[in-house]
Amino acid sequence: MKPTNQPKNESGMNVTRNRTGRAPAPSTDATRKPGDEPMGEFDPGKPIRGDHCLTIYITHDVKSRLKRLGDRYDRPMSDIVRGVLRVGIPMMEAMTQAEEVMVHEYIKLFRKLRKVKSLKEV
Repeated sequence: MKPTNQPKNESGMNVTRNRTGRAPAPSTDATRKPGDEPMGEFDPGKPIRGDHCLTIYITHDVKSRLKRLGDRYDRPMSDIVRGVLRVGIPMMEAMTQAEEVMVHEYIKLFRKLRKVKSLKEV
């Protein structure tokens, strides 16, 4: 096992480096400004800023289709994936909402038919 040159935090874990190649400065009470929240706390009212990474596993077929689409329009695959997500999320929300309505209506219809059937038997 090769030793790493990455700095370690208080618990002995490797500290990831930021975009400049340097490890982020430790946040202590002396360096913290008023209003800064300690790492790990989340304020739902405050928007999250910056780049976020999402790792997904896809089939080779889907990857090749995304690559062909990017090659056809001379765009990087990352732009194609972002576009697909941007368009696909509202579609998925609408499909899920329609599915919920359909299931609700189906259950209502099933209950109504069961009532009618029980009335016919009496």
